Amino acid sequence: MLRLLHGAKRSRLISARRLSRFRGFVDVVRLNVVAGKGGDGASSFYTDKKIHRGPADGERGGDGGSVYIEAHTNAHSDLSLSGKRIFKAEHGGHGGGKDMIGARGKDLTIQVPSGTLVYEQGHTENRIIADLVHGDRFMACRGGRGGRGNRAFQTSTNRNVNEAEAGSEGETRSLVLELKSVADVGLVGFPNAGKSTLLASMSSAKPRVASFPFTTLHPVVGVISRAQKEESEDEFDRVTIADLPGET
Repeated sequence: MLRLLHGAKRSRLISARRLSRFRGFVDVVRLNVVAGKGGDGASSFYTDKKIHRGPADGERGGDGGSVYIEAHTNAHSDLSLSGKRIFKAEHGGHGGGKDMIGARGKDLTIQVPSGTLVYEQGHTENRIIADLVHGDRFMACRGGRGGRGNRAFQTSTNRNVNEAEAGSEGETRSLVLELKSVADVGLVGFPNAGKSTLLASMSSAKPRVASFPFTTLHPVVGVISRAQKEESEDEFDRVTIADLPGET
């Protein structure tokens, strides 16, 4: 037995909260994101075998990495995020002598499905800060700035300055991600009814297919696209189909 759930219009989407009744589906996650700290500036002076202490040559530290949240076009799934709840970007490298600037910390990108709402957790209520669809990229936390080295503080009259700055801390945020919509069509039926086989034949999705029941433990989403005709008003040029775990 196989039932198709198909809305008459694209606005009638199957909500993630309805699909969350099925085993293994995650539609809301809480996580902490931490941007990288900026590297410390260096206090150093030029020296060689003829000059014991020359002018200041300590450079700035590298900026810390930022944390981004991106709605990836291929991330058609739930918000499980592999069970991680703390995401940290890389710290910036410290500055060095001989005018060597510290390395910049690598940015961290968290990929989420299209239709994800991003909330910032507050003391009394959560505030929405982003609504991500295909290709959107949102900076959740900005990395700290690298501290200046003593080279930045020397003047024509004071070339032996020892002052250097520490790098600033990166931003930290507590976020809630909510999957707003998952699919236009849901495939619901008994185990071994052929739902996964149907999805694999209609789209490029690769659900697990086997001769025993309950092979689908998590929702699998596929996309069917066709070339749009000029002046076409068809709202289903791109249809997202969810294969849901079998009901008993």
